[in-house]
Amino acid sequence: MLLRRTVSLVAIVAAAPALAAHTLGDAWRIALSDAPLVEASRTEAAAAGQELLVASAQARPNASLRTGYTTRTSDARFLTGAPLPGGPSRFELPYAPQNNAAFSVRAAAPLWTAGRVGSAIAAADARHDASTEASTWVGMQTRMRVAEAYIGILQAERAVGVAAQRLSASRQRLADTQRRQANQHATDRDLAGSRLQVARDELGLLECRNSLSRALLEYEHALGRGDACVEKLVEPSVVWLSDPLQDLTNCAIACRPDLAEVREVIAGHRYESASWSAARRPQVSAEVSFDYQENPYQTPQSIGSAGVYLDWALLDGGKRRHTAEAASSRAAAAHARLRELQSIVAAEVLDAWNGRAEREAAVQVAERRVAYATEHERWVRERFSSGMVFQSECADAATALAEAQAEQFYARTDLFLAQLRLRLVAGRLTDEALVPTYDGAPTLADAGDPAEASALSPGEEVEPPAAANEPPPTIELLPTPADAASGDAP
Repeated sequence: MLLRRTVSLVAIVAAAPALAAHTLGDAWRIALSDAPLVEASRTEAAAAGQELLVASAQARPNASLRTGYTTRTSDARFLTGAPLPGGPSRFELPYAPQNNAAFSVRAAAPLWTAGRVGSAIAAADARHDASTEASTWVGMQTRMRVAEAYIGILQAERAVGVAAQRLSASRQRLADTQRRQANQHATDRDLAGSRLQVARDELGLLECRNSLSRALLEYEHALGRGDACVEKLVEPSVVWLSDPLQDLTNCAIACRPDLAEVREVIAGHRYESASWSAARRPQVSAEVSFDYQENPYQTPQSIGSAGVYLDWALLDGGKRRHTAEAASSRAAAAHARLRELQSIVAAEVLDAWNGRAEREAAVQVAERRVAYATEHERWVRERFSSGMVFQSECADAATALAEAQAEQFYARTDLFLAQLRLRLVAGRLTDEALVPTYDGAPTLADAGDPAEASALSPGEEVEPPAAANEPPPTIELLPTPADAASGDAP
């Protein structure tokens, strides 16, 4: 008796830790919160934000306090000669005690920096914006990677179902061959060929299951977690991009985060060059201070001061000038890379646009194949009802229909990925790209899944159906190609 069991994604991953059934949007949210690359890009942006605060602090007043206690081996004294004739030959006048406490407070603020501080702040702001754009781009790439892994699971699950049905058909064919051999209508060569086909289909099913396991692993990696197995995946839908090709190209060149990152890098280098150039000019600052020193030989012991100071580095060996020129050269190099990237992006948009058109055509072809396979399967079943074909031919027709439905499924999901890829290269792959779904929505695996098929262990012997032990019905069967070749046609 043929052993039957359902081969589906639910059965394969039921023993694994499972999340609630979720949509692709849920998967995106998990990845954007847990994926290591996303976390790294956000941390880089946060670090750039801290550097911006450091640069901004240069424009604000700063104050410092210093206090301490000093111990000397003895009190400090002035040594001087006799001020009057006939007096002592020298005098020792103390000016500092052996032990004393002291503290000082100072506050300073820049008055005029020739644009040095403002340019430094602008450069840090540009670097922060560049890091933010880089993080946004990583998020878009992560969405695409998760979508590919998500669809990869569904396609692998469908492949397992088709392989299982193909194996069921080959085993039905083997059972028919065994029955025909018992009636001396098939040769040993026919039986060996049927058994070989069963072995090949068993291998194909094993390969498909391994591909599904690999797809699950890639999905876990894309989500950045090790417990990403799910009970079911809800079929995703994407908002269709109806913009003309030229508009998408212009949008990508103007708004894509990776290009915006390069623009911010260029601006940062230019501001950095301006800051170093300004550092060669005079710098004016104001300073206020208050000093106290415990000293009984001094009066007053505390004193305050205020002043305006000009600092001008007249000679530094060309350090500031060469640093400014180096930053300007890096800006020019980044601008050259930007021009090259713009050409590459335009080509990527064109490729994605053409790829979507090809996937649309593939969907139409797959629909026609399904229509043909459906009609062919109906025709074969009618002939079987009339006793004109074997049951294995019905199984072959059902398998061909399942393969056609799987091809339609692959074409439809490939079109979904092509649409997401077009959004990615256009810089418009956000959470709003998906059509909202609801819990309990039909899944891709539920739509015409051919997984209800035999899935015996490799090498398991096939037992003929119970009807094989009964006398075959007296009907006229059409000769098969194998019968015609062996001369054993009934």
